[in-house]
Amino acid sequence: MVELDWATTSQVIQGIVIAIANGLLLLTIVSKSSLRARKEMLIIAGLAGADFLYGFSAFLSSTYRLVITALNLQNELVTALD
Repeated sequence: MVELDWATTSQVIQGIVIAIANGLLLLTIVSKSSLRARKEMLIIAGLAGADFLYGFSAFLSSTYRLVITALNLQNELVTALD
């Protein structure tokens, strides 16, 4: 039986929520021409894009960490420098 690391699991969930919320916001701003015309919405779209990338990368890295922990590969050598 694999024990879940709850801190890493919460990071996976947090990454998913951040990516979905900011992705929807970015999609809404990009799809509506009335929102694209407002300069402050372009700033918000840029921030949403950056937050989306952060959330997606947090999701990927914490998922990778969970897989490595579940397979008990924490102490495996990865490169010749290890």
